[in-house]
Parts: sequence; C-alpha cells; structure tokens
Amino acid sequence: MDFPPLFVECSENKTREKYMLQLGLRLSLVPPLYFALTLCLTCCLALFLTVSAAEANTGEASASASASASNADQSLTFTAANSANDRLEKVTLQLLWTHQFEFAGFYAAQELGFYREEGFEVLLKPLVPGMNPVEEVVSGRADFGVSNSEVILALSQGQPVSLLANLFKHSPLVVLARRDSAIRHPKDLHQKRLMTSELDLHSAEISYMLASESVDLGKIYRYEHNYEVKDLLLGHVDAMTAYITNQPFQLQEQGVDYVVIDPANYGADFYSNTLFTHALEAQNNPERVEAFRRASIRGWRYALDHPHEMVEIIQTKYPSNKSRAALLFEAREISKLVAADVYPLGSIDLNRIQRLLNVYREIGQLTSTPDLSPYIWREALNAHKSGYLHQQTLNFSVEEKNFLNSLPMIRMCVTPHWMPYEGIDDKGHHIGIAAEVMDLLSASLGKPFKLIRTANWSESLQAVKERRCDILSAAANIQERRQFLNFTKNYLSFPNVIITRKQHSFINHISELNGKQVGVVKDYYQASVLQSDFPNINAIPVNNVAQGLELVSKGQLDAFVGAIASTGYYIQQKGLTNLHIAGYFPKNIQLAVAARNDWPQLLTALEKSVNALRPTDLQGIFQRWVGITAEPRLNYTLLWQLSFIAVVIVSVVLVANRKLKCVNEELTREVEERARMEWKLKELNLQLEYKNQRLHELSTTDSLTGLRNRYYVESSLENNLLTATVKRQAFSILLLDLDHFKQVNDRYGHGVGDDVLVQFSTLLKQSLKPQHIAGRWGGEEFLVLLPGYNRHMAQIFAEDFRQQVEQTLFPEVEHITISVGLAEALLEEAPNYLVHRADNALYQAKSMGRNCVVVADRDTVAFS
Repeated sequence: MDFPPLFVECSENKTREKYMLQLGLRLSLVPPLYFALTLCLTCCLALFLTVSAAEANTGEASASASASASNADQSLTFTAANSANDRLEKVTLQLLWTHQFEFAGFYAAQELGFYREEGFEVLLKPLVPGMNPVEEVVSGRADFGVSNSEVILALSQGQPVSLLANLFKHSPLVVLARRDSAIRHPKDLHQKRLMTSELDLHSAEISYMLASESVDLGKIYRYEHNYEVKDLLLGHVDAMTAYITNQPFQLQEQGVDYVVIDPANYGADFYSNTLFTHALEAQNNPERVEAFRRASIRGWRYALDHPHEMVEIIQTKYPSNKSRAALLFEAREISKLVAADVYPLGSIDLNRIQRLLNVYREIGQLTSTPDLSPYIWREALNAHKSGYLHQQTLNFSVEEKNFLNSLPMIRMCVTPHWMPYEGIDDKGHHIGIAAEVMDLLSASLGKPFKLIRTANWSESLQAVKERRCDILSAAANIQERRQFLNFTKNYLSFPNVIITRKQHSFINHISELNGKQVGVVKDYYQASVLQSDFPNINAIPVNNVAQGLELVSKGQLDAFVGAIASTGYYIQQKGLTNLHIAGYFPKNIQLAVAARNDWPQLLTALEKSVNALRPTDLQGIFQRWVGITAEPRLNYTLLWQLSFIAVVIVSVVLVANRKLKCVNEELTREVEERARMEWKLKELNLQLEYKNQRLHELSTTDSLTGLRNRYYVESSLENNLLTATVKRQAFSILLLDLDHFKQVNDRYGHGVGDDVLVQFSTLLKQSLKPQHIAGRWGGEEFLVLLPGYNRHMAQIFAEDFRQQVEQTLFPEVEHITISVGLAEALLEEAPNYLVHRADNALYQAKSMGRNCVVVADRDTVAFS
C-alpha cells in the first residue's frame, strides 16, 4: 500500500410466519380417519426427529473428528520445532476501554486461534486512566489500536496512523437523563446538571449535536464524570454522557425511568471503534497488517454469531465487573451498532469520513479537510464498495466499456430543494438519499458524476433536455419525459400525502378537493398526475415544497400534495405547526435514474449498476435519512416446516385431550358422589379462587379508570415487541397526554378531574380493537399498544381518536384535547427505547401547541 511522503520523518521507534399457520384444516374427527392421520403424522414426527438426531450426532462426530485431527495436526506442528511461539510474532493491540463485550471480536480471534493461524501471538491491553490508544500506537508501545472518531481527527492533524477497519457504524455515545428531569432535547440541558468528561463533551458527536441545537455550554452546570450511574440515581445530577451499550442497563436494573438523547437523531451519526496501526507499519509491512486485519474481522464475525459463547469466554478469561445479563445486553446493543446485515464488517465509507471531517471543521477542531483516502486501508474501502454492489463484478459489454471509457465524467442534474430525498446544500454539495445512491453508481461505473447546479427542478429538466446534463438522479418515469429520456428500473418508492391546515378534517377521497386550490411543485410527478387524472382540481404550481407548504399555512392555498418525507421535513424545518396530513394521494411516486435517450449504452450500464444494488443497501441509506425500517419477507419454507410440525403437535395434543377427557369424566363422577361431604370445602375453594382472580385483576388494573395499569402494560409491551420481531410484523405504540389537565384539577377539583379520566378511558376502550391494549401510564398519560399497525395505520387511528376526544362533551369542563406521541417499533428495538421515542414525539407535540399527533422515527419526526 503506497503512502505519500507525509510520514517520512516520523518517529523511528518500532513500526506497528405469519403465525404458526392458520391451517384451515377443520378435522372432522371421524374416529378411524382421525386416528389413522394421527398415527401417520406421529410416525413422521418420530422419523423426522430420529433423522435430525442422527444428523446431529454425525455432525458432532464429524466435528469431533475434525477437532481431533486439528489438534493432532497442531500437536505435530508444535513438536516439529523447539517451540511454536518461536514462529509467532508478538504484537500488542491497545483496546479503547477495559474488558467487555465491546472487544468480543478480538477475544474470539485470540481464543479460537485465528490470530495464531495468521502467525501472531497477541497481547490485548485494556485501557488504563491517562492512556490514549493513538498515542500508544504512534509511540510504538502498541502495534495496533482501537479508537473512536478521535483517530480520524488525529490523522487529519498529521498523526502517522492508518485506518484498517471500522467496526461500529454508529457511535454508542449518548446523553442519558432522568425522566423526571423534563429533559427531552439538547436545549433542555440549560440550567441542568450534566455529568460529563472533557473527552465526551468535545467529541464530534456531542459537540455537533449541542452546536446544531444552539446549546450554550455556559448555561449548563457541569460535573466531572465518574462513569457510574449512582449520581444520576440519587438525583445529584440530571443527565450524563453515557454509552448506550452500558449505562442504560444499570438504570433498568435499578428501576429508574430515563430518556436517551442520541446525537445520531441530530445529524451526528459517526463511526466509532476503528482498528488502526502506525502509518509506517502499514507502508512497510502490508502483508502482516492485512493478516492481522483478516483475523480480527473473522473474530468479529464469529462473536456476533455466538454472543452467549463469547460472554462465557469474557467472564472466564477476561475479567470484567459486568454480570452475564449486562454483557448480553451489551452484546445486543453492539450488534445494532455494527449493523452487519447492512454494512460489510470492517468496511469504511469515504463519504462518512468526509462528513465527520466537515463536522470537525464546523466545530473549530480542524481548519481544513484533507483527503484521507491514501491513509485508509484499500481493502476497507473496497469492502464498502463491494458490499454495496453485492460483491459482484458488473459484466459490461465491450460497447458499454468503450462508451464509458470515452467519457471523462457523467454530468448530473438533481432536484435542488427536495430533502430528505435529495438537495444541494449551501456549499454546492449533492446531499440526501439519492446522493448516496449516486455515489454507489458512480463507483460501480468507475466514472465521477459531476453535479450541474440548477435553481429548481424545471431547470434540471430543461438542462437534460438540452443535453447540458447526462442524467437525472431521481425522476419519475412519465410519458412526456420519455421524449428525451430513458429510465432505469425504479430504486425508490414512497407515498404522497395531502397537507392542509389543522382545522380541516381528514380527506377520505381526492375528489373532496374538486374546485379547491391545491399546490404542487412545478413539473413534479404530482403536478402531472393532477393535470391528467384530476382535472377538476385547481392545481397551483409552486417553485418548491417549502414554498407550497408556507402558502397553505398562510391560507393562500387550500392544500398541498407532496411526498411524505419531504413534506414532514420542511414542516419541521419551517416550524409550520398549523399543518397536518389530511389524507393520502391515490398514487405513489416511484423514482429511477433518467439518462439522455441518445446514449443507449449509458442507460444499459446504469441499469446493470442499479440492478446490483441490494435492498439492504437501500434500506441502510433510507434509515440514515428517514429512519423507516422495511419489513423482511416471510420465509415460506420455514413456514411450511413449522406448519407440518404444528399439524403433528395439534394432532398429538388432541389425542391426549380425548384421553384426558375420559379420565376427567371418571373423576367427575367420583367428585359428584362425594359432593355432599365436601360441599363446604368446595365452597371455600370457590371463594378463594374468586378472591385470587379478583386479586389478579386488581394487580393489573388501574382502580380509577378500569384500564390496565402500568405493570401490565409494560409486560405486554415486551411480549408484543418480541412477537413482532419474531413474526416480522408491524407494531406501534401511542403515548397520549390530556392537555392542560392540571388546570382541570385546579379549577374544578380532583373529583371532576377523576370523572374526566373515567369518561376518557371509556372512550378509549370503545375505540380499540380486541387485540389492542391500553393502560394508564401515570397521571393523565396513557399508553396504547397497536400490534399489527405500522406508523401510517397508527397515525390514522391516533388522528381519528384525537378528533373524537376533541368533539366529546366531558362533565363540567365540556371539551378537552390530547397530544399524542407515536412510534413504530424498529427491528429488535428495546422496549424502553421505543417508549422513549414515543415520549420524545409527545414532548414535540406539546411544544407545537398541543392537540396534535407527532410521529417519531430514528432520524425524522412527521406531523399531523
């Protein structure tokens, strides 16, 4: 790996199912056929289990034989020389913290012999106070190191290091606050007590979040960090910087309610835990460096697949002050940070590195942003590209290759004001979902995409029509554009919505807008659809989404039609709190890459690149900008296997039930014969059973409202979330709060307040379906669980109920309103994190003037 002469004068120290299945089989239970079927299925099950056991035994025997052979080989190898260690290079890996699951991949590489196979004897050094991993490697006291984003800053400032592999695609650094502190957003830290360290406070993640939210550090009471939750538990501080992998578990163990303020939700989604070495080591010994990198990534792959085994190894060989439960909690959270299902292990995205450098420059830690690509391990960069392109080589034809080779670049026009889908920032950079997709396509084609700046979408269309642009990054395939453009297959699809002022009720059908003035962006897909399919609607062209929404907010337009994420983005950005989603436009928009139609080879090459994009790749990009998680497809093979086993089990159980029924009938006759003698005892048992049942109801029911209590709802939340994860089903929750309820109690008395709560609870129960669960979360807050509901279904339900409450007459107070925070569960999301996202959305609803529904996602918040 070649390096520029930046490090020539460096130190010369040592170089370094849907359900089980609704069978639909209604067994008639005709005895002969039924028992024949049962016998057959039971035999099949027995055969299946026998074969499985045999295969398992064979596999174990094979594994045992392989292990024995391997041990024998190793034994022969060790005896072939005076000592195996004589042939192993001793190297040191400096960790970022003390021993814990954060470094499980390195432990796996060590304990399973992956390092030894590559010729290394590795010393894993935990961090001690006052030690810095970058300094340890640069000084030569360690050969390799693991660091957070600090190593990228050090490299930018001229430190002689080389980045080998990134392990955590998201930073674990967050701010935790007590729920009773009323801290929900960064600016809420003003006049609060924050326990933090200089390192945390000046990290890229925390610094950028505080700066972007205009937080004045002078208004925060700062306490020195001791990395314990005790001070937060005792109320000595209101908030603390923490790691999402550690401190939340400690708070959960103590039963303390908390909220998480994640910098990623404020645009600071940065890398952490990057493996690195000395620049001269990478330059002079590339084969040794690659061998160490290869063994480390192999170890991480194993650790992520075997978390329970790794916990046992850590507790046995790497002393940690964490319990088994704490380590398993950390393992689950780290799996989310690594995101191996979306990003190749060890890959490094140069765009995200550049984004981090820009942030360091914005917060004053860098004066310029150098090109770091020469100091990033080539295989790490290639892993990123190959991961996005599904590790396949695109088979371009000779004509396509010749054509691409003839182009110095591909000129690209975009939609300049359509975030988060795409836009052009103040510095002239293409940003958004489409921008990241274009980066991937540019890499696969081997050609740079040059952005041609335009003022609006109409100018972009005109530019490509006049051949001043070669492609459009995101365009809908409609008839009038096919006169001068060709289109790849669609790579993005999403719904369009109708936005109105809040005083307007829901729009059930688009025809309700006939004769109304409805804003659409000029030359956008929605404008074309309105003109061709809904001529009775008075479509008013506007320059961009923000302008259209502002006109609706001021009452100059009756409604606006636009894409769901972009309307939510600009409503939030512009603070248009009097707007909401009133309905859904009948046609979704589908986006493709559009290429000039006089270059057919460009289209076919682009088509191959687009086809190479994996759904998980696009999902990862979409999550970074919008935060919506796509549901995986149902595994029908597994479903049928489970169905077969289910039939067998049901059949066996039914046979057992029939036998049990006969036994019960005989016992019943005996009981009846003794009934007179035992009547008193039976009566007492019945009374005891009734009291036990009543006690259970009291323990799970709120005595005032008749709804479930918090204990029951928390338990149900965990169970429903687990079910949704296993079955890959949608699941959403609502956190409802009665607006200004304290004023009701103060003005009318607690008796009237209780009556309002009772009537509200009755109204809520009547609105729910049987599978839904509602409970009193505390005071005037209620939590509703909506299994099977995605965010859109839940939003419609929440808005309907909000309007129903608003229109209902309550005793003495007459009218009340509610604010609602809505959150749809992400895959494998912890219950407390789901609730805290809903709580953040509820807080936003209150800050927007109350009487509204706010939908929370990982990165964005939508309003209605």
